[in-house]
Amino acid sequence: MNSKYENNNILHLSLNWDGTTSCYSPEFGILAQQAVHISIITLNDEITVAHAVQTLGVDDAVVKVYICPDERINDYGIWKAETCLAQGVSLMIDN
Repeated sequence: MNSKYENNNILHLSLNWDGTTSCYSPEFGILAQQAVHISIITLNDEITVAHAVQTLGVDDAVVKVYICPDERINDYGIWKAETCLAQGVSLMIDN
């Protein structure tokens, strides 16, 4: 398996939480080990960096959590896409 440091590939992974990471935590934990940056983009306002770190088994320095603001609930999909672009996300996984 390639390391996140080989071939100058930098993976900035974005994960939705409910129905995605919450359902497949071990699998996404394996993928997250290869990421240099991890953005959790979610509606779930209970998700914290500490919870994501514990669930995925990664260092807290690589994780940021973005919770959809109330005023963007009606266009959540667009907000997710805009957040991914603003953060330079390489790959977004959602259900």
